[in-house]
Amino acid sequence: MPRRGYYSPTLRRDLVKRLYFAARDLRVPMTVLNDRLIEASLNRICEDPIPIRRANNPDTATAAA
Repeated sequence: MPRRGYYSPTLRRDLVKRLYFAARDLRVPMTVLNDRLIEASLNRICEDPIPIRRANNPDTATAAA
């Protein structure tokens, strides 16, 4: 059950099914497999994160100028 105030996105049913069978084959809980997959993916794509400039933030607007 999601906690109040926390973002809890719903996963697509086809992904949940694949996650279930992969976790079963590896004999780990789905949450453990999910954490491992997300962490590995984020580490791979976020090694050199691209700075995000927000238009409504005056600090980044002056720094970017």
